Amino acid sequence: EGSVGVIVADDDGPAVSRALAAAGLDHLTLGSDHEDAAHRLHLVPATVAKGLEFDRVVVITAAMVYGADPANDLPVAKDAPLRAADDGGLVTDLLAVEQLAAAARPGGAAAGLTVRRPAMIVGRGADTMLTRHFAGPRLLHLQGERPVWQFCHVDDLLFACEYAGLVPTALPLPA
Repeated sequence: EGSVGVIVADDDGPAVSRALAAAGLDHLTLGSDHEDAAHRLHLVPATVAKGLEFDRVVVITAAMVYGADPANDLPVAKDAPLRAADDGGLVTDLLAVEQLAAAARPGGAAAGLTVRRPAMIVGRGADTMLTRHFAGPRLLHLQGERPVWQFCHVDDLLFACEYAGLVPTALPLPA
C-alpha cells in the first residue's frame, strides 16, 4: 500500500490536520504526534521534511506563489513561473517549500511527487478573513475593475491529495 507524505508550510499544519480529520482521513503529524503509530498518511511540516522518504509525496503550498503579477494569465496555469515576491512571511515559507519540492525533482517531474497549489480554500471549516469577506452582504472591489476570483473547496483539495497518493513509487527527499 505504501506511505503518503503531505508536506505543508509549518503554519498551515494545524488547519490541514483538522481538514484531514474532518474528512475521516486517519493521519500522523510528524514532529508532534506519537511517531510509533502505524499510519499510511503523514502530515509533514516543511521544517521536518528534509531527508524523509515516502512512496508518494504530496506538497501543498498555495496559489500565492504565482504572485499578483500582470504577466500572469488568468486563470494561472499550473506550470506558470512562480513570481511571488519574497515578503519575509508566509509567502517566503511557501516559496521555501516550493524550492524543497524542486530539489526533489531535478531536471523535471519526479514520478512520486505531486505539488498542489490551491487558491483560496473555502468550505466546511474554512474560516479566514477572505471567506468572511465573501459571506458579507456585498463584495467590495475597485470601480471600473472586474475582479477575478478563484476558489478551491476543501473537499476538492482533499480528493486531489488522496488521488495523488494512489500511485506508489519510491521518492527520497533531499537530505
